[in-house]
Amino acid sequence: MRLLVLASCLITVAGVTLVVGETCRRGDVTTKFRRSLYDFACKLYKQVASQTDDHFAVSQYSIWLALAGMAEGASGDVRAEILATLKIPDPICLRLEYYELATELESSAEDVRLERTRSLLVDEDLKVNETWMRDVREVGLLDTVFTPQDKLRELLQVNDSSSHSIQAVLSDSLDYSGLWTSSFTSITPNVSFYDDYGNKIGTVDMMTTKRRVKLAYIPILNAKVLELPVGNNGRYRMLLLTNLGKKSIKDTIDVFQSTLIVDIFDRLLQSIIPLEISIPVFSMTSDLRLRSALENLEIRKMWKENKGWSPNPVDFFQRVSLDIKSEGLSPAPGASSSILTSVEGAATGLATAVGREFTANRPFMFALLDATTRTCLFSGAFSKPTH
Repeated sequence: MRLLVLASCLITVAGVTLVVGETCRRGDVTTKFRRSLYDFACKLYKQVASQTDDHFAVSQYSIWLALAGMAEGASGDVRAEILATLKIPDPICLRLEYYELATELESSAEDVRLERTRSLLVDEDLKVNETWMRDVREVGLLDTVFTPQDKLRELLQVNDSSSHSIQAVLSDSLDYSGLWTSSFTSITPNVSFYDDYGNKIGTVDMMTTKRRVKLAYIPILNAKVLELPVGNNGRYRMLLLTNLGKKSIKDTIDVFQSTLIVDIFDRLLQSIIPLEISIPVFSMTSDLRLRSALENLEIRKMWKENKGWSPNPVDFFQRVSLDIKSEGLSPAPGASSSILTSVEGAATGLATAVGREFTANRPFMFALLDATTRTCLFSGAFSKPTH
């Protein structure tokens, strides 16, 4: 609602006051917003994967929000470059619609913990336009935190005191832990974990359950995807993708396109009978330095050419910490007494290639999405076993 209030007022962006009122027609932009974020998320995912040996977590969603905040304080080519990369429309009323959708996706509670900070760390001696700082904070895009110069240098590991002063650094962090809508039944310790070619590379503690689930087969990838509900009423969904056959997760990431995300949802089907599900228990923390990845996505001018209200950041740091465990809000479903479940070889109702189980004992991709808008909040890949 805060954005609807803003949209009826005078909005000033990069020194230009824009009138937003009844003449700005609003419609449902959910699909266009989702496609914009899918496109950005997929491209950035590939960049991060190539720099992390395909074992990482990244929240493209929060990076998108932070960059949108920077665009609102930028001018000219800098602003145009950011908006084009994020696929955010230029009219202020449509931008506000996008921001309203984006900032209402996350709600941390007892069932799902999404603790996030998203800040522009600014040299404490630098003067920054207060209107811009207030607007992007109130909309929920970005906070400004004034920081001593020596702390900025420490963060960037700059030791040369004679070098130019650092104006600002973008910083984002996420700590996630969530309860599945239904618990896993048990945990088996020290289960073998393999590389993409069947060679054992370590062990994991594997959480297992047997239940009816949604699975999809993606022919173009020769991969299968599992969807598991997270939180109250499945308000979030975890997607997990494993390859079939001797194909590396790296190859899958290389050919993955944003349009495939829509294809996955179209292909997800509920199994007729309970299937065996096995997923590693894992914790993961990724510390990412994103400037080079963002430059590869054509965000280049912001770092040095910005003449607007927002300072020039020299880099973008993100830390994502995930804790994936077996606990859920309700007990694991008990064994079904259906005749179908007692017949060996009973039809699953799924594509034959999917088989009768989902076992993540080889490198896999994962993502957490908002169930209503299907917007990706974070994603990653797991390829290095715990033990």
